[in-house]
Amino acid sequence: MADVPLISVLMPAYNARRYLREAVDSILAQTFGDFEFIIIDDGSTDDTLALLKNYAARDRRIRIQSGPNEGVSASLNKALALARGEFVARMDADDVSLPTRFEKQVRFLQQRPDYVLVGSRCMLIDPDGFPICEKTDIAFEHEEIDSLLLRMSWPLVHPAVMIRTDALRKVGGYD
Repeated sequence: MADVPLISVLMPAYNARRYLREAVDSILAQTFGDFEFIIIDDGSTDDTLALLKNYAARDRRIRIQSGPNEGVSASLNKALALARGEFVARMDADDVSLPTRFEKQVRFLQQRPDYVLVGSRCMLIDPDGFPICEKTDIAFEHEEIDSLLLRMSWPLVHPAVMIRTDALRKVGGYD
């Protein structure tokens, strides 16, 4: 890992014990390893923080901050303030990323400097990790995304997004 990582992975975690290991392991198993993993424990009352500290002791890319429960947006803004990477990759504590996610997303953004964000399709799974269905109403182009934003709440799957850090900061972070 370089002194300044290319990617800052932002992940809020609140009482995430049930899914946390699989989520964190999926990030640590990425084929593209030049990242810092900023995890905000949002006032968990289970053993989420203890699990995160265990991971941080084993992998120097993990940076943990803990505070009172303030919600996802506040946690993401705390993480964004700590981010050093050119790109921000979002992750949630109950999601799983495929191993080549970062590799593919970084390549896409590096080859297209006029793009600020890239996402991906996703498979919706049940609490036990079994597939339910592929989320197919994903937008691929700017106009399509704008149109879907008027009709639905998530045309992009946020924990599958990678965005240029400067663009995210220019819009004021998370609201």
